[in-house]
Parts: sequence; structure tokens; C-alpha cells
Amino acid sequence: MGLGKQFPIRCFNYEYGKPMIAFSRWIARILSIVSMFVIGLFLLGGNESNQFNNVNELVGFSMFPIGILTGMIVGWKWELAGGLISTLSLAAFYLWHLAVSGDFPSGPWFIVFTAPGILFLAIGIFTRSQIFRADDKANVD
Repeated sequence: MGLGKQFPIRCFNYEYGKPMIAFSRWIARILSIVSMFVIGLFLLGGNESNQFNNVNELVGFSMFPIGILTGMIVGWKWELAGGLISTLSLAAFYLWHLAVSGDFPSGPWFIVFTAPGILFLAIGIFTRSQIFRADDKANVD
């Protein structure tokens, strides 16, 4: 009996990867709840007014946090779609910030709060590629 039969080393194989995908999916969901909660605290707990001074601020707000939060909510049901929404919203926010201020946002916090969305994207890509690979193997016979 080989080592591979005792310990499933090939964890990225579709059959062996199922528990890992389930674990990653729940990690992404738990982190998305934490991220949404902290962003909600920022939105509701500040002393500053929630009024937008111009259209540019409204555009930025639609990307972060609205686009990010939307992607995380969608990611609970459809990982790939939710991950794409979150990741593209973050990329659009960075480009918008560069266009408006001439500089990228400082600090890692925008990426940290979007990390669950990025994890949803990775899970969606991995499961989709494994499903297609499994379908190809089934069609070979």
C-alpha cells in the first residue's frame, strides 16, 4: 500500500479536493461576514455626514463599499460571479482613485476588506475548472 493511498496527498484532485473546497468556501463566507460587519461599522458609526459633495464621491462609493459588499453577498450563492464583482469593483475603485487624486489609495485595507471576494473568485475558478475536467473525463468513454 503506497503513501498516496494512506494519505490523500493529491488534495487538488477533484475527489480529494472536495473537503478543501468546502473548507475554503466556509472560510470565505465567515471572512465576508466579518468584512461586511466592519465596513458596516465604518458606514454607520462615523461622525462625518453621509452626504456626497459631488458626483465623484458617489462614483467611488458605488465601487467601494457598495460593489465589494454586493460581490460578497452574491458570492455566497455563486462564488465565481461574486468574486468577479468584488475583484472588479476593487480594481475599478483603484483606477477611479488614481484618476481623481493622481495616486493609488494608501495602505492595505481596501485589499484586506476585499480578500473574501478574492477568495470567492479563486474558489469559483478552481471548482469550475475541476467540473470541466471531470466532464471531459466522463465524455472520453
